[in-house]
Amino acid sequence: MQTIISKKDPLKFYLALAISLVVTFALGTLVLWASIDILSEPNVTPKNYLMPLFALAFYALGVLGFVRFNQNVPKIKIDINSISFDDKKFNLSEVKKVILTGKVPFRFLNNIPKEGTILIFNDETEKVFFDDFYENSAEMKSFLNQVVVKKQEYIPQLPINIDIVTARFGTKEIFKGSQFTSVRGIGIWLAVLFAVYYLISGIDLKIAVTVLIFVTIWFVINSLMMNYFEISERYLIVKNHNYLRKSKVFELSSIKEVVFEMAGKGPNSMRIISNNYDNNLYLDATLSDSMWLKMKLKLESKGIKVRNECI
Repeated sequence: MQTIISKKDPLKFYLALAISLVVTFALGTLVLWASIDILSEPNVTPKNYLMPLFALAFYALGVLGFVRFNQNVPKIKIDINSISFDDKKFNLSEVKKVILTGKVPFRFLNNIPKEGTILIFNDETEKVFFDDFYENSAEMKSFLNQVVVKKQEYIPQLPINIDIVTARFGTKEIFKGSQFTSVRGIGIWLAVLFAVYYLISGIDLKIAVTVLIFVTIWFVINSLMMNYFEISERYLIVKNHNYLRKSKVFELSSIKEVVFEMAGKGPNSMRIISNNYDNNLYLDATLSDSMWLKMKLKLESKGIKVRNECI
């Protein structure tokens, strides 16, 4: 009997959870040390005695965040008859409705909407899982679509990879902004110029290495937001301003839905959801709103559903 067990994403789940815990406990420890120093001095005011409470608040926030995060990302096990969320088991025959795409509030320290799947059972119980926190969310969604929604036998569907050479020929419409009119793009190259200036100015070797490491990390992270897009008769191609050899090709017929979204204060981004529910997110800090809307019309003219959540 086919059984699928969820796999939590090492970066988006474990690393995010660790960073959240480390940051809150580090802040709590700093406040605690500061309060010890202040309370050991003469002429302590009554309000100074509140500082240890702030430290405890940071610790409590860290623990609460850890618990809530784990509750939102349970271990999931699916077979032909049932689905389990941690230790709670439900019969698939009792599922009344499955919503496979769309935003769902991620109840952490605030209700940030994230792409997820909702199962509604006959007794109106709702269970949710979020795409980004599982390595195999596409596999779980495809299983639910085939077995629960379509009442079919489950057949695993492998992702389709198309080589860039196959798609580079033919007429393409390019949706590309300029790094040098983007705040993040300007920030990247100012940092690079800063590093070059200091490296050729004969500074101390330790400082030079520190600057180089910082600027390299800055360049790598911010360049992830420098994507742009090309649309041809058959393909949607994702390229990057700074990673010139990086590209991803999607056959238009394999795309179920495209989402324009924005996470927090980050740049606008495109989420590409394939017919087998594999999804990829590409950030673009260079495109203007008018260019995004123009690309929306182009994709819709190709018969692709576009969910606009940010423009």
